[in-house]
Amino acid sequence: MTVPGLAEPVDPGLSRALRAAALELRDRRRTRRFPPEVSVGGLGLPRALRDTVVELDADPLDHTLRCELVAALLARALAEEQRPVAWLARPGPLVWHDLDAAWWPAFAAAYAEAAVPLTAVVVTRTGWYDPRSGLTREWRRLRHRGGPRA
Repeated sequence: MTVPGLAEPVDPGLSRALRAAALELRDRRRTRRFPPEVSVGGLGLPRALRDTVVELDADPLDHTLRCELVAALLARALAEEQRPVAWLARPGPLVWHDLDAAWWPAFAAAYAEAAVPLTAVVVTRTGWYDPRSGLTREWRRLRHRGGPRA
């Protein structure tokens, strides 16, 4: 069974976590170019508190290794969460990208093997989107709520 992706209305907790992920990425990655990062579970947590795979440009991963990495991240996340969200943090606009095409089959394969419904998004410095449904949130001026961050 194919799950169509996120749909309106997005769960408020998930919506807040996705905004926090985009904000955290914006705070950490000040340049336009940076290596893609893949995480499963721990959405909205600081990077230091979640498992993340960073794909370096000099050493691109093949499909099999991507699948194994996502499966390992998923197995660890399932110990903490029932339905962990997978996400690809990358530079660029919120449209289908070569990196999405490289990682999406790995997300689908790992989640199918674990018999867990796939929830996955792309996160950039300006927002997030679900390539399966096309649902997107983008902010022109993404800022911390409640004033400047300490």
